[in-house]
Amino acid sequence: MQGNHSEFAPAIGGWNHIGITVRNLETSLHFYQELLGFELLGRQERDSADLGLILGYERTHIRMAFLRPRGTTEPVLELIEVLVPHGEPLDVQTANPGAIHLTFDVTDLDAVSTHLTGLGVRFLSGPVTLTSGVNAGARNVYCLDPD
Repeated sequence: MQGNHSEFAPAIGGWNHIGITVRNLETSLHFYQELLGFELLGRQERDSADLGLILGYERTHIRMAFLRPRGTTEPVLELIEVLVPHGEPLDVQTANPGAIHLTFDVTDLDAVSTHLTGLGVRFLSGPVTLTSGVNAGARNVYCLDPD
């Protein structure tokens, strides 16, 4: 039964949240709250076997924070610092499978990138106007979060 998956279609109702595992929750909170202006919706710390099972471990201990762009009802960004088991950072170069990116709309890309550069945020380039593809004419830039 290759190629035809129309017999079963999961009832996906929309986004709930996007999770990113981070090295240090406080450092990532500073980036998303203080530099990008996200609002903090809540924090929690969990040390449990049930969460470990969900994540594929016998037990896990994590710290989490939940944020979203201020004044929006956008899906929640969940930042997770895994304390147990200890993990190793991935090589998240943009060309590597598994690397992710988050895209945000801003009203003045030049002003935002200049401001964030002044605060020490690293960008892969200056703003670029796309000349082809579905987003031709849009201006884009990639910046890097702490991880």
